[in-house]
Amino acid sequence: MNIFNINFNKYRKSNVRAAFRKFRLESILWGLWQFRGKLDYIQKAYTTTIAIEFSEPGPYDDRIEHLPEPFIMELVHLATNFCLEHDKTDPETLRQNNKIFYSIFNLIANQFSFSSSYSSDFARSLLLFDIIPKEIQGNGVEYNLPEVFEKDNGYSIEEYLQVCFIAYAAIEANGKFTDDYFEKAATVMNSPKFETVNKILLKIAVSARHYRRERKKLNSSESFKLQPILMYPLIRPWSDIPIKAKGKRYLSPLPNLIAHKANIGIYHYFLTKLKTKFTTFFGKQIFERYVEKTLIHCCLNSQLKNENVIKSDYKIPNGVKMPDFLVIHGDKGIIVECKAAALPLKVYTTGNKEDYASTVKKIYTGISQVSSFKEYASQNFYTVLAIG
Repeated sequence: MNIFNINFNKYRKSNVRAAFRKFRLESILWGLWQFRGKLDYIQKAYTTTIAIEFSEPGPYDDRIEHLPEPFIMELVHLATNFCLEHDKTDPETLRQNNKIFYSIFNLIANQFSFSSSYSSDFARSLLLFDIIPKEIQGNGVEYNLPEVFEKDNGYSIEEYLQVCFIAYAAIEANGKFTDDYFEKAATVMNSPKFETVNKILLKIAVSARHYRRERKKLNSSESFKLQPILMYPLIRPWSDIPIKAKGKRYLSPLPNLIAHKANIGIYHYFLTKLKTKFTTFFGKQIFERYVEKTLIHCCLNSQLKNENVIKSDYKIPNGVKMPDFLVIHGDKGIIVECKAAALPLKVYTTGNKEDYASTVKKIYTGISQVSSFKEYASQNFYTVLAIG
């Protein structure tokens, strides 16, 4: 029997709601993971969003209903077209108002298919927020980031990353896990205590009720801009179980986003707490050191010159914008300009166009600086390539 007795030629909100309410949230998310190899990132992202909005979370002791592949594919088709349709004649359908956000999110989500690596995300986070900040302490540095983080949250950056990594590994292998999995993990590695694990999982997981409550804060034309899976990559697809109880289930159709959250979540925490003071401190004191470490290990048999050495060696006159690094190999050089231009929090939570534009502006500033120095260097001492 065909349970999809609605008109799929019109992707109306009422039709979408009716189709998704036929199934429990957990069954849909589990199906997305099972058939993940046949879906691209944007299909999984859109379907997860719509499922969280319209499917019921169900009692915790319900067994997961395994949905056949045709059912999952029909839901994916419906959710994706609902999100991407732009027919202005139907006021009930998600339309032109969200075109900017979904274009942005489409670009972001599809980047993960080839640029997101869980190992590099975790390693980068450890370097940026724990190892390098500890290396520069005692030199008049304004902020001790690991100390600030642990004091506010009750757990360390290392513990936060460890929980994220174990959650990622569990989802990648099995598609879901229960929080008591961390007790098993403790037999092979020194994982944090359950209370700490529980706190951290609450930072990276979202329930359908929480998502819908946040969505109501936005007006109806803006409501579908709220994207839970970028900020909350783990889903709690159940109801009626105490939050402190053990055995809670978690799913994620996009496990790579757990690694992404492990990185960007710490950045957004400090940005929210310290505002622009953090971006200035992070860009100059930490990110440049991170880039320098990367270049040292990548540019073997080449000279690496920082800003001060460049100015001294080549006697750069005042008025010429200096790059952060210059990699010299023979008679050629590569210009490297560092800009810590992470997307602001509102881009993830509300699709804020102005915040997205501010990030693009920062990148453009860096490109302009590189272009200016490239022109000067080409005329005076080197054939150069530019990199930002």
